[in-house]
Amino acid sequence: MRRPSTTGLAFCVLYLATMACCQWLASNPHFDGHVRSLVKILPFLPILLPLATIGLMPLLDRLPQAVVPLLLLLCMLWASYWLGRFLERWIGAKLASRKAESLRKHQDR
Repeated sequence: MRRPSTTGLAFCVLYLATMACCQWLASNPHFDGHVRSLVKILPFLPILLPLATIGLMPLLDRLPQAVVPLLLLLCMLWASYWLGRFLERWIGAKLASRKAESLRKHQDR
């Protein structure tokens, strides 16, 4: 079994913290209704904008209102995890290649 990506999990935790902060700000009684709704939807914008661009928003309207945020949350957590995993592997590969190159240079001397 593979070891989970620590960077991917960190990205998920960071996303959940951002979402919790936005929900906390949305509960502030000093904001009017428009600001509250904007702050509530802010964590979901990275997934909603591509869906709106390709015309899939009517599909979300057909789902029950309790399911849509959970579905979007799962999609965002999945994307956050895989972005972190990709960056972890990419940076690890770059560092490994630089280390191998530096070892070759020292051996050639």
